[in-house]
Amino acid sequence: MPCLAVIAALTLAPVKLVPYVNGRWDFLISRPSNWVASEPPTNGSGQEWKSPDGKASLSCWGSFNAVPWTFKEVCDQQMERVKEVKGKVTYRKIGKTFAVVSYSYSGREVYERVDFTTGVVSGWSFSAPISQHIEMSKLTERIAKTWKPATKERD
Repeated sequence: MPCLAVIAALTLAPVKLVPYVNGRWDFLISRPSNWVASEPPTNGSGQEWKSPDGKASLSCWGSFNAVPWTFKEVCDQQMERVKEVKGKVTYRKIGKTFAVVSYSYSGREVYERVDFTTGVVSGWSFSAPISQHIEMSKLTERIAKTWKPATKERD
């Protein structure tokens, strides 16, 4: 009969992360190896993955800053998304070229990062049920350490 400690260790072992490099924008993020990719957009702007149970998602994207937006406008748009869902902000940080917001709404938690460079906006978002807060917070931290934003469109 297997030892309970071994079973617990296998059950609680962190999921392996595998790198994803976007072919168009050249940004990099690692995603859980057991998550399922959605159909990518035809323009190659990003990717989304769902957890095996379908309750959590990770998405990443890049685009031209064609409008062009200022960094303040990008930050304002991020907060507009929070307001649209009547979210409660739990964390917010604005750096020189990036903005991060975590918020909760309707039983979900969202972590979103947007990076702003000359001509390019890129980012990623992680969403999961609040009931999975501890596991998903740890996973978000691991994913965040792997993120390398887009700096230009690939040739």
